[in-house]
Amino acid sequence: KRYNNDKLNSIAANNKNDDKDVTCTHDDIRRAAIRHNEYREKAIKARWELMVHRQAAGFIAGNHKHVTDTFPIPNALPVTHEEG
Repeated sequence: KRYNNDKLNSIAANNKNDDKDVTCTHDDIRRAAIRHNEYREKAIKARWELMVHRQAAGFIAGNHKHVTDTFPIPNALPVTHEEG
């Protein structure tokens, strides 16, 4: 379904927001990791929904492989405790 493809692409685009600020504090990196992991969870759910809709539409053979190959999701980032 087109909605789910757009949803996955939107999540991926939102996860690539700011590459401009080169100076980062430990807290900035921690917050970025948390945000990455939150977007990752949303992407996992959206990808699962896409697989379900594709199966309902009759795309059964190779559905999981096609969707996971087309929409890869990176591993979660470790979130460290605040320094101090």
